[in-house]
Amino acid sequence: MRFYNTKSLYFYVGSGLAQVVTIITTFYIIKKFTPAAFGQFSYYFSIGSIIGSFATLKYELSIPLSKDSQETNDKSNLTILVSLLFNMIFSLIGLCTPLYDFNIYFLYIFLLANTVSINACFQQFLLYKEEHFLNGLNPLLFSILNLLILLCLTKNNGEVILSSYVISNIILFIIYIISVYQKGYSISLKKLSFYKGLFLKHLDFPKYVLPSSVANILLAYCNPIFIGYLFDKNNVGLFSFSLRILMLPSIVIGSVASSIYRAQIAKLYFDNDYSGIKAQTRKLFLILTLLTIFCFPILILVIKYIPLFIDMSKWVGILPIAIFLIPYSVSQLFFQPFSNLALVFKQNKILLSQNILQLVVTVLAYFAAFIFKIEFSLFVIVLSISLFVVSFYSCYKFYQILKIQK
Repeated sequence: MRFYNTKSLYFYVGSGLAQVVTIITTFYIIKKFTPAAFGQFSYYFSIGSIIGSFATLKYELSIPLSKDSQETNDKSNLTILVSLLFNMIFSLIGLCTPLYDFNIYFLYIFLLANTVSINACFQQFLLYKEEHFLNGLNPLLFSILNLLILLCLTKNNGEVILSSYVISNIILFIIYIISVYQKGYSISLKKLSFYKGLFLKHLDFPKYVLPSSVANILLAYCNPIFIGYLFDKNNVGLFSFSLRILMLPSIVIGSVASSIYRAQIAKLYFDNDYSGIKAQTRKLFLILTLLTIFCFPILILVIKYIPLFIDMSKWVGILPIAIFLIPYSVSQLFFQPFSNLALVFKQNKILLSQNILQLVVTVLAYFAAFIFKIEFSLFVIVLSISLFVVSFYSCYKFYQILKIQK
């Protein structure tokens, strides 16, 4: 398996086309909705995504790291059972706090959290099976569904965007069920004692990988919540829209290359082929470097010239915020793929320490904004540059894992 063979090409193309549709959807949102409405959507979407991401205890990442298909199937069933249980627990905790009330938004969050968890599990199952066509097709179908549903809804508030996303996730869940069953997945459950043993055998994932994901989840989903608290919904919209555009290289190519890289080096690891892992790591670095050089200037030009085609009068200040967020976006493009080295080589303590470092830097940036009452643009600069420096230090630490292997 390579980053750019015929099978993996489907993954890249599907993810790329999905993002093309997402951009079209974004332009439609800009035209119809205000930054405040988009900020409202981002707030509740972030809560549901955070719960869904935590609920698996990151056991889904163990699925591609399997020796055979039976182990993959068992890990998938374990991940689903764990996610259903913890989604319920987190939802009950949420109701006991000021996070949200028992209303329509609770239903949105509950459905979003469960579908995010289980869809992530099924995606990893298909990744192990090297079903890259399906892993490319499914996000494309999701983005198309999201756009079509959004076009059919008439209101122009944040709830409309959120409901469209939730409905699309439910339909994607059904598509994933059909896909994995056709590729050998079986929901037949074994005794509870078996899953208890499997849970304990891979305890490193909730023990180290889950805490390691805190910083990633914070970076991906908590920013709208914290920015909304420290600044306002308008700035949430500007920040979220800028990242939606600038994260395209990470989503379209970076995340696909990272997924393929993780599954690939896991198999090379079981074969003790360390020279092969080094070769694939060098290829990964080259791909990400070329992406950085060519993609980000183009994306800034896209943001700059959008007002020639769409009325952006409600989105004043979007261009400087996007420019300030380039280091942030580059840091995420490199950090996630290289963190796979720690995951595969079972150096999860290193993974945890580097994610804690990112978490601390992020919290300090927000703390400084709160204490010193700094303006939004300065906060974005501080956050972006800080994470850029820390992420590349982390990538160096991950690469050191590979260098010490015999």
